[in-house]
Amino acid sequence: MIRVDLSTMTPSDRLQVLGDAYNLKIDYKGKWIYITGSSDFAIVETETFQVIKSGNASFIENKQFSKYQNRLIGIDPKERFYLIGDFNSFSIFDPCGHQRVRGFNLDQWAPHRQLATDAVFKPDGSTGYLALWDMKGIVAFDPDTWQVLAQIDTGSAPYYVVCPDDFAISPDGSRLYVTGEQSDNILIIDTETNQAIDVIQLVP
Repeated sequence: MIRVDLSTMTPSDRLQVLGDAYNLKIDYKGKWIYITGSSDFAIVETETFQVIKSGNASFIENKQFSKYQNRLIGIDPKERFYLIGDFNSFSIFDPCGHQRVRGFNLDQWAPHRQLATDAVFKPDGSTGYLALWDMKGIVAFDPDTWQVLAQIDTGSAPYYVVCPDDFAISPDGSRLYVTGEQSDNILIIDTETNQAIDVIQLVP
């Protein structure tokens, strides 16, 4: 991993974190950097730029899915936990000791359609969103109760985003933007109603 000085746009520090690193996210307060590889994860403190925890990222028994390159990271803005995804489940870690406190099997949300590709939360922490590639949809859920609030179809007319891949959420949390791996479209979701409202076509 390389730290860049934004004033000069030049590398200032280098840190060997994982043998293969695919995803990186920073918590809302800029204190921790979370990195995942195909089978491992690491947490780096931004101030010291040192690894403070690392370990195995897979907690499932099926060895076929113990290594997965697009292992997602989701960070709750209330810093209650962060998520490291597996093929059919995700694990929840506490924000202080970075210990795994529970696992969650996605089969109850999307039976046999559990390939998760990204997770994001509204800035107030009231709603989480999980992109489920196989389901061609998004699950909106309550992070406190783990109850499904809505299922949003991304694969049908009139938007045709197909399999959701990556998220971006507006600063005020009112809009969720979703890229589609099998389309050139970006879906726009109203997070108040959890309804798709528009699409941005990247290719005319």
